[in-house]
Amino acid sequence: MTSRPRPLGFWDHTIGGLGVKSGDLLEKLATEQAAGKIQPASEVEPIPAAQLRTDYPDTTFGKHAAWLDNDWKLHRIETKAGGVKWELYNLAIDRAESKDMLAAEPQRAGRMQSELTVWLKSVVNSLNGKDYR
Repeated sequence: MTSRPRPLGFWDHTIGGLGVKSGDLLEKLATEQAAGKIQPASEVEPIPAAQLRTDYPDTTFGKHAAWLDNDWKLHRIETKAGGVKWELYNLAIDRAESKDMLAAEPQRAGRMQSELTVWLKSVVNSLNGKDYR
């Protein structure tokens, strides 16, 4: 394949996990197994309700997302102040992403921003238990 039939999105969205070090979990498991104690899945601690959220907003999307449309890559970067910074690169001529083409390609940038936003909202819908588009 020389080109993707559809754009591809990436999203850096952190959902906090359990505050337990993996080494501690492995040590506990090894001790239990050595003692012959195997916990049935029904007795294992369930995922805390706070981790099963269904109220993710569809207006903020975390730190960073990217939209790849063949040779073009759009970055959506949320700033610490709560704003959004956009960057656009032509990977065919600038693999190092050193020359931001956002101002030079306003129509492409606008289209890609819209596509990325629609995709991000569909991912949030999925996190919230709704259909993913």
